[in-house]
Amino acid sequence: GTIGLFDVNWADKAFDVDLHDLTYRYFTSFHWSVTQFTPASMEVTPRNSLERIYNIGVILLGLCMFSSFVSSITSSMTYLTKRNVERRQQTDDLVGYMNDKKFTLRLKKDISVYLMTAKPKKRRILQESGIAAFKLLPDNLLERIHIHLHSDVL
Repeated sequence: GTIGLFDVNWADKAFDVDLHDLTYRYFTSFHWSVTQFTPASMEVTPRNSLERIYNIGVILLGLCMFSSFVSSITSSMTYLTKRNVERRQQTDDLVGYMNDKKFTLRLKKDISVYLMTAKPKKRRILQESGIAAFKLLPDNLLERIHIHLHSDVL
């Protein structure tokens, strides 16, 4: 049996087992779960305390997931904005310097074209001493690293 608070549930109200097949019931349930994460609405609502508690939990989970998603996008946009501001500041500094020093128009153009078409510098080559994680390794792993690095010399 059921406890008094749970006599009626949403499935009893939303579905007539004789009328609705499993596919309809599945997609109605899926529709309900999607509406919990969006501002959309649905005719399926909690009918007892347990269903209401579950519904609140799902809504809070959706709120957390949505907030995390928005936070991630905001962080990315902030990073890109900061990068663009730095790049714009560098350009302004360069143009200001060239104007203050009265560079010729041709020299300004050549510098600008070079900077726009220049390939970025190669990645700097790291030394073993510059990798903090290597300081955590035991001697036998460091020895294997050294053998690997110098094997073509041996």
